[in-house]
Amino acid sequence: MNQFLTVSNVVLSENIGKIDPPEYENLEVVNITLDGQPHVQTTGSPLKSIRFDILSTSEQVDQINLLKSQGSRFKLVKGSVVYTGLLLDKPIWNRITTDFHTSSIKLSIKEEGAL
Repeated sequence: MNQFLTVSNVVLSENIGKIDPPEYENLEVVNITLDGQPHVQTTGSPLKSIRFDILSTSEQVDQINLLKSQGSRFKLVKGSVVYTGLLLDKPIWNRITTDFHTSSIKLSIKEEGAL
């Protein structure tokens, strides 16, 4: 079962749609040397993140937005794997019905473990 939770295990949504595979991002600076060759400089270690689609009620949307604004950490349970981290982007919600909204969420992965 897939769930989106707070770190204190309050369920924010059990309606998780597509979950993309984890991806890695890092800061790259590309310069051209005097002889015309590209030089790529990578700074720091890569940031691991995961993107997924979520369906939430209006109350859940309000709670997610409030927790995001407070810098709270979240959990994504994907089968038997738990990802914990921060939301990287502010969710952009699309109204489906009067009480339901959908969004694509990007979660940084600070911790990863099994249930």
